Amino acid sequence: MNWGWKLAIVYTTFVVAVMTFVFKARSEKIDLVAQDYYVQELRFKERMEAASNANAYYSSISVKRKGDVIWIQLPQEQVNSITEAHVHFYCPSDADKDVELQLQLDENALATVPVSLLKEGNYLAKLSWLADDKNHYIEKKVSIK
Repeated sequence: MNWGWKLAIVYTTFVVAVMTFVFKARSEKIDLVAQDYYVQELRFKERMEAASNANAYYSSISVKRKGDVIWIQLPQEQVNSITEAHVHFYCPSDADKDVELQLQLDENALATVPVSLLKEGNYLAKLSWLADDKNHYIEKKVSIK
């Protein structure tokens, strides 16, 4: 075999390898953190103020799975002043698993969410609520297995 054939084999192998990498890269699923990331960036200062408002209650807030239910405990000190509350279960690995819900709190500032609404995976529960005309925001980790 002369050097011309060897060069053709090397070149062909290189082209096939590059085309394989291109095909695999195009078929890889890539999710953005958020579809409206620019709008969220503009609201970043508001989010930081809400997080600062919630810092005082950090230890009294919990998100725990117990059986087939996720228990979300907001500050009991604010039970009478909370006018609305939301949770966004954010899955970093797959945007299709994200779930947003409005919370219905009981007299102890406790809300329950059925585990069946979520798929298996690790989530970041992004809690936001309005109390005393101030926004509050906090994030807690939760795992569904």
